[in-house]
Amino acid sequence: MKIGFARVSTRWHSTEVQLSALKAEGCERVWQEDMAEDSSTAERVSMLIRDLNDGDTVIVTRLDQIARSSRELMDFIDAIHKQGAKFKSIAEPWADTTQENGDILLTVLSGLNQFEKNLATSQAIQGREHARMSGVKFGRPKKLSEKQQKKAEALLKQGKTAAEIGRLLDVSRSTISRLKKSKLWSRS
Repeated sequence: MKIGFARVSTRWHSTEVQLSALKAEGCERVWQEDMAEDSSTAERVSMLIRDLNDGDTVIVTRLDQIARSSRELMDFIDAIHKQGAKFKSIAEPWADTTQENGDILLTVLSGLNQFEKNLATSQAIQGREHARMSGVKFGRPKKLSEKQQKKAEALLKQGKTAAEIGRLLDVSRSTISRLKKSKLWSRS
């Protein structure tokens, strides 16, 4: 059975054009998703996948109706295949697993997904390194300046409690306790 999936999004304000194309493609049933409905796209897609039978074909008018990244598309097509069904996009004829060599699509998508992942990781590492070289400090900002730390250490040596010092320096008791603990560990 040919099953269509039509989705209203910011680009597609109505499913009329999609429904017409899906009916012309021979879809016997069409799942529709509308952003105004209570259920999310993920829920509707999940329901569609559960409803598939061995030999069914899911047809969409365009890939951007079902996925926003190659990873999402890969996951969607993989879920369809696990149900024994096939996938076809009307606007992207290369995205058709009903053809003899259609399963090659999964291999290509998997490779593209890995490439995107590696590229994103590489760019993030380069960005962090560039920022570090430019003097950007990473991590949480210190609650106490060097001057305040020295004052807190002196007060600790005088026997003041972490709570008392915290109130004097307008920080929490735990900030002073962490300072105290870090100084004890650095001495050993």
